[in-house]
Amino acid sequence: MKLDIQTLPLSTSSRTDSPTPSSPYGPGVLSNVVNTCATSHPTGVACGSQIPAANCNHFDTEPYRTNSTRNYEFETQLGKALKSDPRLVDIAKRIRSLTGAPSYIAAFDEHERDEIRGMKHIGGAHELSEDIDTLDAHVLATLIKAERREYNIDRSATEYRDKRYIVNLDRRLCMFNAAPKDNIIAPWNTRDFDLEIYKVTQPEQYPARLSNLIADRWTALLATKPDPNKFVQDDLGLEGLDANAGVFHVLGSLDESARKTLLCDDLRIPWSTEEDILDENDNCPTSPTRLTNPLGSQFRQHKTGARSNVVRYHDPADPVVNAWVVKAMELGKPVISGPSGHTLRYLNHYAMCKEMVGYSKSGVADWPTLAEARLVMLANLIPPKNHHSFHEIMLASVGVTDGTETLRYQHMEDYEDLASHPIGRDALDVASMTPARPPDS
Repeated sequence: MKLDIQTLPLSTSSRTDSPTPSSPYGPGVLSNVVNTCATSHPTGVACGSQIPAANCNHFDTEPYRTNSTRNYEFETQLGKALKSDPRLVDIAKRIRSLTGAPSYIAAFDEHERDEIRGMKHIGGAHELSEDIDTLDAHVLATLIKAERREYNIDRSATEYRDKRYIVNLDRRLCMFNAAPKDNIIAPWNTRDFDLEIYKVTQPEQYPARLSNLIADRWTALLATKPDPNKFVQDDLGLEGLDANAGVFHVLGSLDESARKTLLCDDLRIPWSTEEDILDENDNCPTSPTRLTNPLGSQFRQHKTGARSNVVRYHDPADPVVNAWVVKAMELGKPVISGPSGHTLRYLNHYAMCKEMVGYSKSGVADWPTLAEARLVMLANLIPPKNHHSFHEIMLASVGVTDGTETLRYQHMEDYEDLASHPIGRDALDVASMTPARPPDS
């Protein structure tokens, strides 16, 4: 399967500097400053395109860009309300306990403890390793339990022999990757909705929010080098280029490993620059313990999905990849990392545990509802944490059931699904702006 993002030009006029198959980065394509009016946005939302009109990214076209930017800001307000709601922290903690996930770090096995300590870039990992009571720590503990090998399927089992998508799996074997038939991820969490930023091979595949950020960070990086040309030619090993070539020409001349190093280590693109840190442990911006994010202690101490991945607009082998994006654009809903596999696994795992206990004498009358578990996922993932959008989480939840309750997404045109629960209603009340709606709604 081809794993690049296909973008279609808005104009068919030819350009002498357009990429070609033999030279994917022709001279002048996305040099450091193409549009002097474009600036990077601190939250990672496109606010101007550096891409020439003939190669404009789909996600930077109007009216989608304006509507999705407004809805992103609205979702940020929702996310701030949800992530700090003590009721959701308590629900996440109860789900961790009720599903049998270890309640403290020493209860994880040695391999899991090592894994958690290596997750410094993931929200909640530090708090989990220190047994600190935060929503993200409880969610992470539950997911680690849900993804244990004991929940992996046996691909050779008779029930899977006629399912090619299972037989050919080399990862994502966890049983909780199964998606209900009316879920966009169905039948299994194998769809390539997004792509790591360092695997992108053509500059127009970056939306403006990323291309602007990359260009800005590149300029800042070169300013720290006594001899920028020497850095490009010697340190990056690009003898035929100099610092004037532009970052996207440089990226196109590097192999995937070197692109990863430049984007993720040198430019630090994936790291959060969100300054709302109230839900994080030790949330004083000047605290000496906040050392994980190399951009500074004043920012959230984790990487983000929005800056680690690029959503794919098209996949010739999988029409679903295009269909969900087109629908999101029609709705004006933000696109960040694609329908959420984390959400699917978390909710499936909780639903299974709840259904099994429901058959016992003790029952599950006092257990959190699936709708509440979904609210936990929203608090864990939407902006300002910036891993997934509201739409991507809601889509991934569709059809998940514990045998009694089945999750639905009934109001795609707005955010009214939240109003069905007091916690959601309170978050809607806190939001101080009105979201954008589709033109015909």
